[in-house]
Amino acid sequence: MLILTDFLGKGSSRLCFKHPTEAKKVVKIPSRFKEADTFDREIRAFYAAQSVLNDFIARNAPRVVDTNLGKGLECDAFFDDDGSLSKTLGHYSENGRICSELAEQLDFFAYNLMAHDLFFYDFNPNNFVVQITNGKKRLKYIDMKSFCRYKG
Repeated sequence: MLILTDFLGKGSSRLCFKHPTEAKKVVKIPSRFKEADTFDREIRAFYAAQSVLNDFIARNAPRVVDTNLGKGLECDAFFDDDGSLSKTLGHYSENGRICSELAEQLDFFAYNLMAHDLFFYDFNPNNFVVQITNGKKRLKYIDMKSFCRYKG
């Protein structure tokens, strides 16, 4: 059982904690009782979208873990060159606008969804993070639970 103590932040339905033993992982805990039911769906969504969204999502599939706070979802974390946790797309937005580098990536992300009939229902700036690697901004999508369906 993982003992979670290092709180990182809160989304609309989950609390995010630093993984106690793996520095490159986080654990997401539902803030609502029924939310744990979405874990299996989120894992399936990862596998359904992995080949298409490979550059935009975590490298490793999430997995369910037992914690002192109940069931959690262990996920890859995204870090910047300076070692800090990557910030959300909203952080990089000024008056609702983002730089051209990120706008191009967001357009390509959306194009891939449409071209491969992948459907997600919760696109907001806090469901994307911007990872800075070798000085370049890379858009990453972190909300696989909003996967709706796949036509293949």
